[in-house]
Amino acid sequence: MGNITQDLSALGLNISQSVGFGRNQSSNPTANSSKFNRLFAGLTPGTALDIVGDSGYLYGPGSFVTYDQTAGIVFFNDPTSAGGTATSLIDVNKIESVTFTS
Repeated sequence: MGNITQDLSALGLNISQSVGFGRNQSSNPTANSSKFNRLFAGLTPGTALDIVGDSGYLYGPGSFVTYDQTAGIVFFNDPTSAGGTATSLIDVNKIESVTFTS
């Protein structure tokens, strides 16, 4: 298999623009600019909550697992997912609201 960047370039795709890497990254929102960055950075694993994505999709009720501040990814256990409990990875910049449940 050849270089994937070259393969995609041959199709007319710019990988750095498509996934936000390299010089184009500064134009994208960062995890540190998210209104929820500090909330998830200080949240205790196992905390019960619901998360609503900016598309209106409801994650939960479930529990917070961890937060990767560098990547801006929230790890969330969602027992309501098809097939039983699954860990969802949610982009912190795509979260609309968080509700704490008991």
